Order: sequence, then structure tokens, then C-alpha cells
Amino acid sequence: MSRTIHVTVPNDVYEELQELAEELGLSVSGLVKMFIKEGLARHREKRRRLRAEAEEESDKAVEVMVEVLSRLESLQRMVEERLTAIEGDLYRLRVQLNNLRRRVSRLEDVVEDKLMPVEVEAEGVTSQL
Repeated sequence: MSRTIHVTVPNDVYEELQELAEELGLSVSGLVKMFIKEGLARHREKRRRLRAEAEEESDKAVEVMVEVLSRLESLQRMVEERLTAIEGDLYRLRVQLNNLRRRVSRLEDVVEDKLMPVEVEAEGVTSQL
């Protein structure tokens, strides 16, 4: 089915269309139809190209996101390994600290035992005087 459209153009444009139509052996209406078809074809091609570019950019974005995700997972593994090592170090330090506390306590007991006889002797001397 064909439809009719009416387009008003300035005289100089119509004259140029008429000259070109004569050169190509077409009517002005035939020339306008050809221009419309060419314009639509260019428009469709541009839209197709833009969609293809958008898909390509989307594919690139997905590739970048996959790479970033891979790097993040690698960093996460590294952090988890380091955290495990730090937790092990912390445990060992706590054990050493507890051992040191016990040794200090024993040393305090030894020092206290050594000082007690001196105080008792000092008290004995005072009471004898």
C-alpha cells in the first residue's frame, strides 16, 4: 500500500530538485522518493552501527568487570591468608605472654621468699634489742 505525503519546499530547492531529476532521468517525486529511501537506509545503518558499538562497549565493560572481579577475588584470598598468618602470630604471642606472666609470678614468689627471712631476722634483732 502506498501513502501520499505533501511537502512544501522553497522555490530554489524545488528548482534544484527538478534539475537533478532531469539529469538522472527521474521525476521530482521519484527523486524525492529516492532521497527518502537513501536517508532511511543511512539512518538504519547508523542505528545498526550504534547498536553494534554499544554491544561492543558492553562486551568490553563485561570483560573489565570480570577482570576486576578476578583481581578482587585474588586480593581477598591474599587478605584471608595474611589474616590467618596474623591470627597465628597473635596466638603465639599470647602463649608467650602467658608464659612470661607465669615466670614473672614465679620470680616474684622467689624474691618474696628471699626477702621474708631478712625481714623476720630484722624483726628478731629489734625484739632482742
